[in-house]
Amino acid sequence: SGMCPMPTRALSSCFVRIGDKCFLIDCGEGTQVELMRNKISTCDIDYILITHLHADHISGLMGVMLAMQMQGRTKDLNIIGPRGLSRYILGFSMLIKGLEFKYNIIEKEKPETLTIKNKMSDIILNMTTCEHSIYCYAYSIELKRKKKFNVDKEELKELPMRFRSNLVNGEDVIYNGKTYYSKDFLLPAPKGCKFSIVTDTRPNMKLRKFVENSDLAV
Repeated sequence: SGMCPMPTRALSSCFVRIGDKCFLIDCGEGTQVELMRNKISTCDIDYILITHLHADHISGLMGVMLAMQMQGRTKDLNIIGPRGLSRYILGFSMLIKGLEFKYNIIEKEKPETLTIKNKMSDIILNMTTCEHSIYCYAYSIELKRKKKFNVDKEELKELPMRFRSNLVNGEDVIYNGKTYYSKDFLLPAPKGCKFSIVTDTRPNMKLRKFVENSDLAV
């Protein structure tokens, strides 16, 4: 909170681990110190989501990227944010030359829904606009769990084991002249989880709908 970092009060940043993906939402000055304080490696971060381009939400980005280099990062980094993000990063690009990892700037002119592949299940990244003095996004990160395979289904006894993976992947199987439909072997998907974050905004009723059904809303 606030415009300047204090000994007992950090600037805007939020680390979220969901499935096997890690997100850093905003990156105010001093974020790398808070990551170290909480024993989080910058190399774990897959996506940095920027809400808007005010300094107290983004001024720590260069330091975090340099920390990634010092910690030996090699995997790609994706940085998502509103219009103007590319211009901001270009402004300090001379100071981060020689990075041994690639960073992809994903500048969104308007809110979109992105699907991020994940080992457990797909992660859905949603964004919407806030009412701030400059263009500003709110984000939600939602893990949609896959349907479970019903291993107790009686008809499984009729099928060789090699066909199970087909059914799990949503493919119907024809065996001995009979069709086995994947949907008949799948149980309802267990509840997923949803995290939402809204930063700088005036009262805005659509945000209530946006954070609906969140397990945690900030």
